[in-house]
Amino acid sequence: MPTTLQALQERINAPVTAIDGNMLLNVWTELDYCWVVCFVTKSAHIEHLGLFFSAASTDIPTSSSHPPPCTVPPPPPPPLPSGSGIPPPPPPPPPPPGGSGIPPPPPPPPVGFGIPPPPPPPGGMPPPPPPLPGSATTPTSGMPVSPSPLPPPPPGGWYGAYKTARKPPVSPKVPMKPLYWTRIQVQDPPAAVPETKTCLWQKLEETAPSDLDEFTELFSRQTPERKTTSKAKTKKDKTKEVAKLLDQKRSQNVGILISSLRIEISDVENALYNFDTSTLDLDALQAIYEIRPTPEELQLIKTHLESNKDVPLDKPEQFLYDLAQIPEYADRVSCIMFHSAFTETISSIENRLNNLKMTCDFLMSDPDIQKVFGIILALGNYMNGGNRNRGQADGFGLEILPKLKDVKSKDNSLTLLHYIGRTYVKLYQKDCAVDKAKLPVPEPSDAERASLVNFDDIANDLKKLHSQIKSCELKVQKVLSSSDEEHQQPFKDKMDAFLKKAYEEHKEQEENLEECKAKFNEAIAFFSWKAKSGNQSEWPQEFFSYWKLFCSDFKDIWKKEIHRKAKEELEKVRKKLQDIKEERKSTVVKVKDKPHGLKAKLAKRGMLLNDSAMDS
Repeated sequence: MPTTLQALQERINAPVTAIDGNMLLNVWTELDYCWVVCFVTKSAHIEHLGLFFSAASTDIPTSSSHPPPCTVPPPPPPPLPSGSGIPPPPPPPPPPPGGSGIPPPPPPPPVGFGIPPPPPPPGGMPPPPPPLPGSATTPTSGMPVSPSPLPPPPPGGWYGAYKTARKPPVSPKVPMKPLYWTRIQVQDPPAAVPETKTCLWQKLEETAPSDLDEFTELFSRQTPERKTTSKAKTKKDKTKEVAKLLDQKRSQNVGILISSLRIEISDVENALYNFDTSTLDLDALQAIYEIRPTPEELQLIKTHLESNKDVPLDKPEQFLYDLAQIPEYADRVSCIMFHSAFTETISSIENRLNNLKMTCDFLMSDPDIQKVFGIILALGNYMNGGNRNRGQADGFGLEILPKLKDVKSKDNSLTLLHYIGRTYVKLYQKDCAVDKAKLPVPEPSDAERASLVNFDDIANDLKKLHSQIKSCELKVQKVLSSSDEEHQQPFKDKMDAFLKKAYEEHKEQEENLEECKAKFNEAIAFFSWKAKSGNQSEWPQEFFSYWKLFCSDFKDIWKKEIHRKAKEELEKVRKKLQDIKEERKSTVVKVKDKPHGLKAKLAKRGMLLNDSAMDS
């Protein structure tokens, strides 16, 4: 065995340099013959390939001397099984005398078995590569035909399309807040676009603000001074060995997050210390909060730093360790996220309660809906005339409202609800302009949103929100107690103001919930409605389920009748104008045209004699 690197190199180079063209030709010929045998016998003698490769691996020369040419042909294949119907292939002919070392061509395969691979070209040249999948070959030579050339590149090159923006780049004076829109770029110049095919973006001109400095001041990116940290940031030597302490999957997840967000620990410190989410948004903070290190991981990292100070940590381990050095970083992140989510949560509760109250007020106080109900009551009493159980009613249950569309006329051309809507428009709808006309029933969307209100769910949401405010207050106190005076502001002032406002808004919504319950009870008493469910929190869903279907169907009919009435009134106006024109034509008296000209003027003055006087 070689003892030095140079001896090992010589041992490897010796057999490699000993390979010549004749050796490659011999190996190719033998391999081709074995392939033919396997092909003819349908892989019955596949063992010949194994024998070939094992022999080829032991036949590698170990010195620079050229091996003698192969003079012994490979043994013929064993006979085929009886009854196969396939004659065995003939053995290869013996090599010609003289030891030229050039083997004869392989024997032709039997008829009907396709074309075998071509033999290698003479001269020690390697065989041509096979044609690419899907490429064509010439019928005569069998050589692959080159694929069709690529289309010419567009003007400006393949990457020129990204440099053909019509507008020059803009460089603001200071970094601005980003506006996350979807950019649309028009390639054609405005003068080259025909008027019939133009779009807004091809002709729209930018209107710059009159005071660009004011706009820059208002919407520039907030870049507060970053507070210096106690630990010094030192660059790691990439050539040094790093310590990988985390699990492989855990380390990969942390590394992917750091790379995808392109953040450093200084960005996290700036966001948490300065309460600044301009460079690190809430989604990034949420992701960082979720990958926070466990106590076991921190203990593992600390143990390594105490025992092996010379081996630096890998990037994921170093990031988690630096993250843990921020005082109460998990509580800081939790407070910032709750501060941002509170407004949306409390606004959602307020909107649901206010929508239900306004819908109840509309149902009880709007005069137009009472007119609609008056039409329904009159038609229903007329249809139930003579019936002791249903006739002579003073009111009706709300469960009939969504069923009015199912009552059809005898010729099935009209529903009762459609007739009610037509009657209302005919009697009470004065303004037929759709944009000015007022719908006499609540909006279907308002009724649907009111049906989704559950008083118990909202009470539980408010209770949960109150506990979250309490928890946030405790976290704020914990953060302030563990942080030095330098890192308390502006976190302390912003969270104190937020907690005060949060308690006030929470109390307002608790009062709003009680007012909403009272308003709803007043509404169901106004319509003498009796619930089927024994759970009062489910009553809004049952009560407004009738209204949302009725309002949706009535609105569609009301729109159609508005258009129909407007069309009828327009037709009446046109007919009236036509009648006025006809009447004027019949009363006009045609006046005979008076003579005019020089002759008439002279005759009027007596300066022109008449024809009889001139004849005498």
